[in-house]
Amino acid sequence: MNIERLRVFLAVYECSSMTAAAVRLGITQPAVSQSVRELEDEVGAELFIRGRKGITPTREADRFWDAARRAVRAFEAAEHEARRLHQPSRTSLRLGATFAPSMCVLPRAMSTFALSQRDVLPSLRVLEAETLAASLRTESYDIAVVDFDASKLDARHFETQALFLDPIVFVESTHRAGHAFAPRTIGVDELSALPLILPPLGTMARHQLHLALEERGVAPGQVTACFEMTCSAALLSAVTLGLGVGLMSHSAAASAEERGDLHVVHIEGLTMTSPVTAVRPRETVHSEVVEAFWAHLRSLSFLSPVHRACIGLDVPPSSKAG
Repeated sequence: MNIERLRVFLAVYECSSMTAAAVRLGITQPAVSQSVRELEDEVGAELFIRGRKGITPTREADRFWDAARRAVRAFEAAEHEARRLHQPSRTSLRLGATFAPSMCVLPRAMSTFALSQRDVLPSLRVLEAETLAASLRTESYDIAVVDFDASKLDARHFETQALFLDPIVFVESTHRAGHAFAPRTIGVDELSALPLILPPLGTMARHQLHLALEERGVAPGQVTACFEMTCSAALLSAVTLGLGVGLMSHSAAASAEERGDLHVVHIEGLTMTSPVTAVRPRETVHSEVVEAFWAHLRSLSFLSPVHRACIGLDVPPSSKAG
């Protein structure tokens, strides 16, 4: 059975769309359709029902999905082992992340881990939360670090460990003259007057903002964005350049805050947090390297004093002295 056809099947099954599957796989939509037809001929059953509103997996597809996923993961594990045998001096560590952890958690974790594991070659793929959540079932990440609600993941297939609760804060540039406001603490009723740069609806930060506003008796519609940006890095850059006041995770802004480029704007009575969680597949037999990095993440020893302070962890005395 052709492994590429199985990859296409999994993508179509997960996306419920030939077009979306083609985008994910980086191939054309006709190629996806042909691969599905060939697989249906091979298994002797219709796997998808085509309709005007898209495609729907059949009962046969539901039964076939788990076997196909296991086959693809087993094949990719064999490929990975073959590459390791070919280049025994370096062992790959395949990591995934949503944007905020990719800016604050994983770079430092990868750096400090590489110092003690010099034969390891970490790689990192960064995706939006919804895309990464879907790709966890089809891509071969050893570990992913996410800032969405990981409790919704199927516990039969994924093991999770909570790392910390990351405060979601408003931040402003310290360099642009004529700030939107001078004080570092303002009232909730003043938010609507600010030039806000917000992540889009559906993101964890925006959801937490709406919940916090409703708890204070403020209709979320009263607080609107001047700009919406899906990428945390772009949002951080826009705020640093002085385009407005941005909403983002505190740890993602901590480095810029440490450099003096940003300061946190405290909103009276408005508290928001985002869970940062490590995820790995259950079915995989994890290597010593993966186990070591899993423990490394749990220790949080790689976080800088500024990062530790912004998420409410004690700063070691030696770090304070430095």
